[in-house]
Amino acid sequence: MKNQTYQPEMWTLPKDVIYAARDALKIGIENTEELLADYDSNLGRDTRSNRIRAERMEEEIGQMKRALEELKP
Repeated sequence: MKNQTYQPEMWTLPKDVIYAARDALKIGIENTEELLADYDSNLGRDTRSNRIRAERMEEEIGQMKRALEELKP
């Protein structure tokens, strides 16, 4: 197989769709940050399971923030 370079596809979307996606990401970030704060406050990260769940939430927040950044007008 040849060495292939990734070429992203370009799509055209109505501006309203982009703004709706940005709003949804902002809500998701806010909700997940609140959930993580509650989780840390109530359960902490003392056990392996709790730490993994909290780290997963942090990763999800980071993923949403990166996606939001990419959708800037």
